[in-house]
Amino acid sequence: MPLRLLHKVLDNWPLKRQLGFYAYLPIFFAAGAALEFTMIHMRINNVDFYSVYMEKERVRLEEEARVSFLYLLERS
Repeated sequence: MPLRLLHKVLDNWPLKRQLGFYAYLPIFFAAGAALEFTMIHMRINNVDFYSVYMEKERVRLEEEARVSFLYLLERS
């Protein structure tokens, strides 16, 4: 039953005849936006995607600064 319903919805999708496969792009755009929103705003054990990203970025910048400083010390 669910597959039949899905097939019916996809066959009756607006602009399918004119755009072909590209008529389904809004579905993927909306799904991507929902996933991004969820990753940013959903907190699990007080951790979310944005805080993890910022922590890794901070560590990366510290490492880059340390390597640059050591390189400058070697050249002098």
